[in-house]
Amino acid sequence: MTSTLPVLRRKRSSYRSKLTQFIAYLDVITTCEKPSSAQLSELNIRLTKVEEWYNEYDILQVEIEGCTEISDADCEKEYQYREKFDAEYFASVGRARDFASRFASPQPGRDNVSSAASVSGTVLATELQKRTKWQHNKGELLVGDMVLVKDDRLPPNRWLLGRVTCLHPGPDGISRVADVTTATGSIRRAYNRLCPLPAHEPSLEQDVPTPGACSRT
Repeated sequence: MTSTLPVLRRKRSSYRSKLTQFIAYLDVITTCEKPSSAQLSELNIRLTKVEEWYNEYDILQVEIEGCTEISDADCEKEYQYREKFDAEYFASVGRARDFASRFASPQPGRDNVSSAASVSGTVLATELQKRTKWQHNKGELLVGDMVLVKDDRLPPNRWLLGRVTCLHPGPDGISRVADVTTATGSIRRAYNRLCPLPAHEPSLEQDVPTPGACSRT
C-alpha cells in the first residue's frame, strides 16, 4: 500500500511548479515599460488562476502537517516549507497587483471624485480578499493552555486533548507552532491545528454581598 505522505508531497510539488512558472512570467512582463492591453489581460488571467489554487495548496499543506506518518523533525521542516512558500506566493501576488495597477486606466465618463472612489473601493475589496499569515501575536495560546488537536480523519469529539508545553517563535518573533503534551506523548503542531479550550475564571458572585444580608466582623 502506498504511503500517504509521499503522495501528498507529490501533489504539493505541482503547486510549487505553478508558483515558479508564475514568478518566471512576472520577471519577463515587468521588464515592459508599457505593456499592451493584451499583456495586461493575460496578467490578470494568470493572477486570478494563481489566487484560485492557493486555497487548494493550503488545504494540502495542512494535511501534510497533520499526517501521522511525519516525524517531529520533518514536521518542523514542513512549517519552514510553508513559511518560505507563503513568502514567495504573497510577494509575487503583490508584485503582480502593483504592476497591473500602474497601467490601470480610469473609466471614461467619470469625474475625478468618482474615479477616486472607484479606486478606493477596489483597494478595499482587494484587502478583504487577501490571505495572509499571522502578523501579530494576539495571545491565543500560552504555555499551560489546554487545547484540542485537530484531526481531519476523526470527529471533533475524538480529537486529542493536550496541554501546551512550549511555543516556537518564528524569525519575526511571532509563534505559530507549539509543542503539546497529550495522553499519547508530545507532538508539535501549527496553531491552525489547535483549538484552545476556554479558560474558567473564578466567579465573582461570592464577592458580591447578598441584598439585605448583614456583614459580620
